[in-house]
Amino acid sequence: MHKTPQKAFTLIELLIVIGIIAILAGAVVIAISPGERLASARDATRERHLHAIEQTILLRKIDESGWQTDQDCQEIPHHFEYIGTKEIEGYYDLYSCLVPDYLSHAYYDPQEGSKDDTGYMIRHNTERDRIDLLAINSETRFVQQGIESFIENWREVDISVASGGYDDDPYERYLYINGELIGHSPRDHQVVRVDNDFSFIERTTYDTHGSVDNVAEMREYLSELPTGTILIINTRDQPSYVDRYGIENEEVELLIQEMMMFGASENVIEGMDYRSSYILVGKKGIGAGNGIEMYGPRYGNSIYLDIN
Repeated sequence: MHKTPQKAFTLIELLIVIGIIAILAGAVVIAISPGERLASARDATRERHLHAIEQTILLRKIDESGWQTDQDCQEIPHHFEYIGTKEIEGYYDLYSCLVPDYLSHAYYDPQEGSKDDTGYMIRHNTERDRIDLLAINSETRFVQQGIESFIENWREVDISVASGGYDDDPYERYLYINGELIGHSPRDHQVVRVDNDFSFIERTTYDTHGSVDNVAEMREYLSELPTGTILIINTRDQPSYVDRYGIENEEVELLIQEMMMFGASENVIEGMDYRSSYILVGKKGIGAGNGIEMYGPRYGNSIYLDIN
């Protein structure tokens, strides 16, 4: 008996079917969690921006045999500042150094960035001899370039921190975690311990300007905390125990070493001036220069850090 041969699918037909299945699968994933997918895509854009910024900075340094400064291009700060054109403390106008000679246009956060406030932060990490960049509005992961990824649950973080010296305008110091005020405290260091999800654990304060005994007390507290402890430190009025008692003081030297264990930079701590401003978000054991650190000079404006 004669059998009619069955016609097989051609390679092109198979590829078309596979393509249709892939498109439908992608559509289903997006339909199930569109917000999550879009947030992840924005974080990917942020990662590309930070990588491009870092490479462009390195190119300029090679081209000019260093980071040459002029009236339009200042030295990159040794502590974190926001990239933007706002003429207040805590902002650094990076793109005046790069656009248009090295970059065709400025990079901004894809959701909340602008020329005044790009949503990105920068520092020249002299402890590690590198450029550190941070996307402060990243959504699904810790988007950074250079800095260690010490915050495991970035999407859980919701903090707002301010620090100010005596004559700062406005003169304030606060810390909010998940919208709850943790404390306005008197002068000097407020030290707040949080867990890996940045939920509040405890708060202590130390008037290190008032007495070297308080320097020793703060040093002892930090030294007894276990490796992996996350701290948020901000100051008001008189943070400079170095300026007060001198770098040769044994307790001052020991406290500097403890601060560096939480990611503080030695040159920033040693350079803290009378009535300056300071913020540190760090984790014990990450090493000097790996924390998120901001500094404002004597009688400058208050400085702010918002992560949410």
